[in-house]
Amino acid sequence: MFALVATTLLAQDRPPTTEEITKAYESKVSEQVHRILFWEKRFAIFTVRDVRGWDIRFKHLTHESVGPVVKQRYQAVAKKASGCHEYGVTHVTPIGPLPHHVKRHIQVDDLGQVACK
Repeated sequence: MFALVATTLLAQDRPPTTEEITKAYESKVSEQVHRILFWEKRFAIFTVRDVRGWDIRFKHLTHESVGPVVKQRYQAVAKKASGCHEYGVTHVTPIGPLPHHVKRHIQVDDLGQVACK
């Protein structure tokens, strides 16, 4: 019993996985797609609360249009009392008529532990 409780507590202290960050990002973007993607792109900041006790803050860094594709980069910081962890999120979306070879893609890179601000 004690081992199960200890294992559960250790799992909650680990920073979110890249899959959890991807799901959190997708859930927030699908809720606010027009506001985030098309309105005030340079200043878009949003927070996802409580992913295993971690609050994740996404901050828009860059927006680049190349042909039929929009590439956006975000900084994601997961924060909890035990510390902060940083991720890089790259979101590629096709615009206009969708070419069959261009697909929506989200890539999350784990950048490691950072000092909390």
